[in-house]
Amino acid sequence: MEPDETVIERSNSVESLHGLRLMALLHDLVRENGQRGAGRVLGIDHRTVAACMESGELTWRMLLSRR
Repeated sequence: MEPDETVIERSNSVESLHGLRLMALLHDLVRENGQRGAGRVLGIDHRTVAACMESGELTWRMLLSRR
C-alpha cells in the first residue's frame, strides 16, 4: 500500500479480496454439492448460483442470503 493511498482505495482492495474469497467458497460449494445443492444450502434459487458462476460476480441476492 502506498502511503498516499486513501481509505477508500484501501477499502476497495479489501472488498475485492473478500469478493474473491466468497467466489472461491462458492466454487467449492458448487463442486461439492452441484448448483442445485449449493442453492439449497444458501437458500437461493439454483439459477442465481448458475448466473454467479457464469459471470464470476456475486449478486446482491447472494450477498443477502440468510443462511
